[in-house]
Amino acid sequence: MGKTPEKEGYSIGEVADLLQVATSKLRHWEAMNLFSVEKQPNHYRCYDMADVVNIAEVLTYRELGFPISRIEEMRRADVADYEQLLRLSRAELHKKLEEYRSILKRMDRQRAAVRDLKKLDAGWPRAEAVPFERVVKFDYSDAVNIRRYIHEPALYVRYFDTRDLSTETRGIAADPAAPGQTLWAADTRPARPGWDTVAFPIREKPDRDYVTDLPDSLETLRARWHTGVLLAQYVFTAYENGERTDFYKGYLEVQPR
Repeated sequence: MGKTPEKEGYSIGEVADLLQVATSKLRHWEAMNLFSVEKQPNHYRCYDMADVVNIAEVLTYRELGFPISRIEEMRRADVADYEQLLRLSRAELHKKLEEYRSILKRMDRQRAAVRDLKKLDAGWPRAEAVPFERVVKFDYSDAVNIRRYIHEPALYVRYFDTRDLSTETRGIAADPAAPGQTLWAADTRPARPGWDTVAFPIREKPDRDYVTDLPDSLETLRARWHTGVLLAQYVFTAYENGERTDFYKGYLEVQPR
């Protein structure tokens, strides 16, 4: 039932229900001096209709995308400043939209990579070309590449010469002209008649000292092929059979025996 005009005051819970806002937000906004509320002798807040209108105005600005820190500025602005603040807020919203579009594109790429790896897991190996042009050496003290890794973890690639798995080296996919020590580059691979590339899944258990199924998978593949360079591209981490598991997609150079 709605409130009657004769009602003299509202509790914080009633205002929260009326305006569909959390009581914690009401207290926070009051602490930021967006409005002040009379307190009764028992120290409970008592909101009058003017308080409700003020809070509703705050909510209006929040729904327009204004940060709390700018709402009081909007409420005190003259006509010229008000329009300028609207223009500024609109530009910031467009910037956020572009950021969200970029995030959605990365999320779609991640979803596609996970679906592809699940499909590969159901039937491997699969003939497939390496999808990047170059891999450079990478360590976690490299500020430029650590930011690239954070932005898109699928750039992380581990290099192996499968004749000796101790050759494993951390790398990151990079443009041909990017700085860094090259571990692998598509345009510098020597001509190797009869060599192809196949893809297969790799699992690794980080909580069990990084035990991996790679040696067993290589043994299976060597029944058919000689093996060369392996590039293991990180895809995602998830729990499998109760164990945290890092999933990689391996791209392996092979030649028929």
